[in-house]
Amino acid sequence: MLAIDYTFLNFAKEKENTFNNSLSLFSLDIIKGLYNEGLQNEICIITKACDYEQAEKLLPEYKIIKFETVITKIIQKISKGNRNGNGVSLKFPFLYKMFLKKHNIDVVWFPYATYYNYTLANVRKIYTIHDLIPFHKIPSLKSKYFNMIKSIYPDKTKIITVSNDTRTDLISSFGINQPIEVIPNSITMNYSNLEPLDQVKGHYILDVNHLDERKNGITLLKAFNTIKDKTEVSLIFCGYGYDKVVFEQMQNYIRDNSIEDRVFFFFNVTEGQKNWLYKNSTLLVTPSQSEGFGRSCIEAALFHIPVIASSVPAMIESSQNLLHYYGEPKDVDSLSNCILQVLNNYPSKKELEEIAEQYKASYSIKTVSKRYLEIYESLNCK
Repeated sequence: MLAIDYTFLNFAKEKENTFNNSLSLFSLDIIKGLYNEGLQNEICIITKACDYEQAEKLLPEYKIIKFETVITKIIQKISKGNRNGNGVSLKFPFLYKMFLKKHNIDVVWFPYATYYNYTLANVRKIYTIHDLIPFHKIPSLKSKYFNMIKSIYPDKTKIITVSNDTRTDLISSFGINQPIEVIPNSITMNYSNLEPLDQVKGHYILDVNHLDERKNGITLLKAFNTIKDKTEVSLIFCGYGYDKVVFEQMQNYIRDNSIEDRVFFFFNVTEGQKNWLYKNSTLLVTPSQSEGFGRSCIEAALFHIPVIASSVPAMIESSQNLLHYYGEPKDVDSLSNCILQVLNNYPSKKELEEIAEQYKASYSIKTVSKRYLEIYESLNCK
């Protein structure tokens, strides 16, 4: 039995019949792919106890298992339900082994292995590591990351990264000498799931990202302000949330430059609304300072939309060097010039379709899930 650890997800925040962040979409894709490969009786999903009912509702075709141990029950009782105790239980190897044995689980996959979502237990497991951005940005997390690396047992742990850039970073940061498989995220779009946003009018540049310092929306905002008199397009930021400091900084800039009627924000949109924004956009821009993969670039391209991205290694790798790129992420002049160049020399329909077809082949659920199936089978045969 393959168990997929979904305790990193907050099912209570997931909208009915849809998942709205890239990690949940990616891991759900792989589940579907494995299901389609004939593993429907060999897959179960581990959730927090508080998420069990919602998980059953959203994923009725899969067996859902509550992650409960003596520790989770005690912590939930003491905290009156305010804490779930999952993180603590993961760090007690014997408890986790007992939990897996109780449910006849042979291999457990952590689709979002990070400093808080892993187990110290020496069990057969798969870690998918998307990036090490928190490790490099937050000094207090370094020891927690090293503890996660200690939980990697060469004979029982398979490590997967979503890009060669993350793989190189993992090796250089921790000196890992065991094989690391590079498997990109799967990306598929439901082109029929379109929910119009009536308040959106005219042509617009789109940025689909969480608004924080790393995603660097302020540089796009400044670049747009530079060219606003040379184009009639507006600018839309769309994401599942924002950093309050960054958002206020951007609001102040908008007010100071009197562009309130040209810049718009949409947060916590549905998957259908996001798809509609992609489909009707003139151009997608991703000015991120660092990425583990860079999903929004591929999503937009699948809708036959031209894309401009910053020249960070993971972004160029995942997009296969097929898009438009500008210089340093914070280089306002480079970005503004690139935007004008694309708008004034718009790619042909044929060119955009060819890019989309290449991405469909590279990032299909079937292609990516088959590679995960090979990893699972190699572990399960030991």
